[in-house]
Amino acid sequence: WRRETLTPTSSLTHLKLPSLAEVGSPLFAVFAPLPSEDVRLSDVWAVLQRLRSAPEGHKRVLWLEDWSSRTLGCVGGDDQCIVSYYELLLHGLRSLAPELMESVLVCWQGKSILEGPNDYWTSVINAGRKCSLEDVRASLCEGESLEGASQVVAALMHVADVLALSGGGVPVSLCGDAAHEGLHALAARYIEGCGMAVPQMHTAVVSALRLQAPGDGLEADTNLCLTDRDLDINRKVKKAFCEPENADFCPPLAWADALLPVTGSFVVQRKEENGGNLSYTDFASMQADFKSGVLHPGDLKPALATAVNAALGGVRDGLKSSSALKQAQKKLEAYAKKSQKK
Repeated sequence: WRRETLTPTSSLTHLKLPSLAEVGSPLFAVFAPLPSEDVRLSDVWAVLQRLRSAPEGHKRVLWLEDWSSRTLGCVGGDDQCIVSYYELLLHGLRSLAPELMESVLVCWQGKSILEGPNDYWTSVINAGRKCSLEDVRASLCEGESLEGASQVVAALMHVADVLALSGGGVPVSLCGDAAHEGLHALAARYIEGCGMAVPQMHTAVVSALRLQAPGDGLEADTNLCLTDRDLDINRKVKKAFCEPENADFCPPLAWADALLPVTGSFVVQRKEENGGNLSYTDFASMQADFKSGVLHPGDLKPALATAVNAALGGVRDGLKSSSALKQAQKKLEAYAKKSQKK
């Protein structure tokens, strides 16, 4: 070993992504949620909302952090469970919004890293030289504390990911959930320090689609899941918080609003003696009717359950016909059962 064998590396060293270099237009990168034991339907809808919010003329990119998820120990750090989650997420996105997803370039973090591992890990190391522990701590989601080295490594990998997305010479916008906001800011500061064009931070207004107020009810019953059966959806929606004329906090109403871009209309079946059926094509009218009492929770809830089950028809068909998706579902279910026993 000799000192002169050490070759200084530039902080501008980064992973090159040929698939993005060929795009030529500004990039709008949406970071998918980190894996969990269930693919929540609210997460699928949130990703679709973020992708739809891309400015005109931008190429949509969906970034899947499979290696960062393993680093953080998501779903036990099991590679197969991580891939299973993302495969199911992609199936949900493509089933619910096929035309939109045709315009989306899906990038798996792991496959991208393997296109240039030396450059990627060099960029991670360089980021570590410039980012302090306080910088990493400040990048964590509100309420999350810095407890392990895995969080530091994952944060530096995020910087490397954004650096790779920003290295193609075209403007880049970043969009993600609350867990990514601080990480995006960390990456932007690092990139600015490198003298490169700073990515734009894009915030999409996304509804919190839970069936109960935070902290209320069992977690399994407060979220609709992509793999829920008809009976599961009916049971969960029936238990949802839905106070008559309270349009300020009404989870079924929020879900009906989220469905409109996909279904085009929302139909409420009612008996003739109760005024007959109602049909909505805009949320404002539905909200006004609920607030005035014209639309009652007893009619809204069954209509929502019917609409969600109808929207999931294509998703369920794919789950039944694809052996790979069946296996992915079984992997996550097995992990969930194993976790409950601990």
